[in-house]
Amino acid sequence: MKSRAAAGDMTGYSHKERRLSPLQTFSRESHPLMRLLLVVSVSIALLLPSAHATNSRPELESVMAMLIKWLPGEFSSKPQLELERQYGAPPDGEHYDWHRIFARINAPHIGEHVIYGQLHIGDKNQPIVPGTQVLYIISIDEEHMAVSVSGRRIANPEQFAFAHEHPELWATIAIDPDYGGNCDFRWRLHGNQIVGRLAQKSEAAIDGNCSMTSKKSGINMTWDAEWVLNDRELWIYDNGYLDDGVLFQGREDRTHIRLTRVE
Repeated sequence: MKSRAAAGDMTGYSHKERRLSPLQTFSRESHPLMRLLLVVSVSIALLLPSAHATNSRPELESVMAMLIKWLPGEFSSKPQLELERQYGAPPDGEHYDWHRIFARINAPHIGEHVIYGQLHIGDKNQPIVPGTQVLYIISIDEEHMAVSVSGRRIANPEQFAFAHEHPELWATIAIDPDYGGNCDFRWRLHGNQIVGRLAQKSEAAIDGNCSMTSKKSGINMTWDAEWVLNDRELWIYDNGYLDDGVLFQGREDRTHIRLTRVE
């Protein structure tokens, strides 16, 4: 699974050296086998769905339905850690031991489709990581032919721990205006999974990048992020850089953390 994304993302972060296959050493004009293979390959390509699909309104409605169905639940990176400890970790070492919770809540004053999320290190019995109580506001963005997800921190988060378990709090949950608002994740269908890439809210490009100035510190930063999701896994890649290119959050090896649904 890979796109950003369990996840992540899911990608275009590195470019593999292109090598000629043995068949490509034949001249297309002079070798009948090559001409036949070329015709067959083109025919198959025309029958297969595009990697980016059509992004029509019905398809975007389907993508939104997948997102609303697949994202709620609990996800853990422990299976990825077990593999890394058994077979070796990537260049930056083991990934974090994350336990993420997502749940749909009824908050019409925020949006029609809202998912609440929070992050723990280890398991949900550990404290919530500060700054990770987020409302994911989902809508169809026909202008950019994608499903848009705006992730916004909540105000007074200490009052809303495990908010998904307390419906009596939903009417009072609010967005913290001091954080976010510049960037959206734009989700599209890629095969049997959906991929969300970060984008500047006001721009058409969906390259995974979004720049902003912190309302708290005044520091300029750029985020590079991708999520990949199917019915079993969520892959997340999320790097933050300062103006001088220094990485202040994320991983130099640009690898996704792979979260598996907890049954």
